[in-house]
Amino acid sequence: MPPHTSDLCPLHVPGGTSRSSGHRWKRYFLPVALAASILLLPGGAVEAEAAQTRQARPAPAAQKQQASRASSPTVRKGLAQRRGSRDRERQARPTPQPSAAAKPDPEVINGALQRAALATGLNAGVLRRIAERESRLNPAAANPFSSARGLMQFTRDTWLEVVRDFGPRHGLSQQAQALTTDRDGKIGARNWQELQGILRLRDDPHLSAVLAAERLKKARPALEQAQGRTASPADLYLVHLLGPTGARQFLAAVRETPSRSSLAIVGNAAKPNPGVFERSGRPLPVSKVYEEVAEMFEPHATATAEVAQDAAHIAVAEADR
Repeated sequence: MPPHTSDLCPLHVPGGTSRSSGHRWKRYFLPVALAASILLLPGGAVEAEAAQTRQARPAPAAQKQQASRASSPTVRKGLAQRRGSRDRERQARPTPQPSAAAKPDPEVINGALQRAALATGLNAGVLRRIAERESRLNPAAANPFSSARGLMQFTRDTWLEVVRDFGPRHGLSQQAQALTTDRDGKIGARNWQELQGILRLRDDPHLSAVLAAERLKKARPALEQAQGRTASPADLYLVHLLGPTGARQFLAAVRETPSRSSLAIVGNAAKPNPGVFERSGRPLPVSKVYEEVAEMFEPHATATAEVAQDAAHIAVAEADR
């Protein structure tokens, strides 16, 4: 009996087709290939992943070696030496000192007041007492209540006025020509830089003293005519504080209504020096204000005037304080 075709290898089947042969190959070899992929491929992927992990993670021995070097006495000593070197370098650097220009020089101040007295004929002692009351003889003093600054505490508008009116007599012709006056009498300059340069001149004690003296000298004749007597140092100081017109009005109130509130007379002019015209928030009578101002100029009144100034809380802030 001939053998059954199903029991023979496909290679020995006579007349066997390629299709039936392909099916048999798949039946025998596909399970083998699948098993090989299961056994080999996952293991390779796991091994590759493990290798990447080992590369990304430093070896414990290397970590311990680095930590050991960082904590060694030699390394710590080197770090301490470098820190000490930096500290010594910082200590060796010069400490910034205040500008010498901010410290008032008594000789400079005295010279400025003497020159102003010679130029105007006013008493140098009177000018000095005004400067003491206004700035404590500090040419860099600034008033926190107004724009006043310098030895004689000129405000912005008053300084521009004296530069315009008296500056050409004292080497400020160019600055005076740069100033302009509008229809309302407001003084300014052609440009901002010129204006700021002129205002900075207030810190020059010579210019501050001589222009203050020029202003008092000009106001003196009209003041004496209104008073019917020679102007006293207190009268001139009121001119410096309130201007010529304000001083005449204040002195008239002292004569006619001595108990009247000083703030009612001077108004906003009291803001730069509130301690002159009020005490503990209450306005002083005009007679009391004039009495205290006159005490400033009495003979041998230097020490008592300083005490009175502190009691009145004169509003002057020194720029280098």
